[in-house]
Amino acid sequence: MNSECNVDGLTAQALNDHYSAISADRSYIAPRLKITAPAASPFITEITVFRMLDRLRPTATGLDAVQAWFLRLGAPVFVAAIAELFNLSITAGIVPRQWKVAITTPVPKITKPMQPKDFRPISITPVLSRTLERHNRTYIYPALYQPPSGLRFADQFAFRPTGSIQWPPSLRSSTMSSRSCGLTTTSTCSP
Repeated sequence: MNSECNVDGLTAQALNDHYSAISADRSYIAPRLKITAPAASPFITEITVFRMLDRLRPTATGLDAVQAWFLRLGAPVFVAAIAELFNLSITAGIVPRQWKVAITTPVPKITKPMQPKDFRPISITPVLSRTLERHNRTYIYPALYQPPSGLRFADQFAFRPTGSIQWPPSLRSSTMSSRSCGLTTTSTCSP
């Protein structure tokens, strides 16, 4: 750990337990699987996947250790298999378990953090997971901005390009200047 962030008794497991407790939905019930007819055409074509891979920029790598440059250079070879994986995931409504595993690095919210709630988690998922998520956002955003009648999303801020919560000025400056403590935990998102 960096000396600036050394907190006695604070371990990666304590942070992992804290993040799990505040982000888990204890009342979650998995939906029943639906039997659906396969799509006549793929949701994501090979050319679309090729373009997504070809435009990858250098970025952090998830636990799978597959780097963006490798996917970009190998796009002509991998495109068919990755398009099939993406389409299977969308058709089945299931995200592969490996794509849900994240490397979580705690970053202090305040100058002198003392307990787990003083850190915010920065989670890095695999590049392929983020690539498919970025593509799916093109279908999710319109539903948030023009929801069907009876549904209200005015209080929802996650994944909105312009939405965020307002930070008090006292936290804003310390958050921007904080540094990572070097603790790394591994977490898996709920189903």
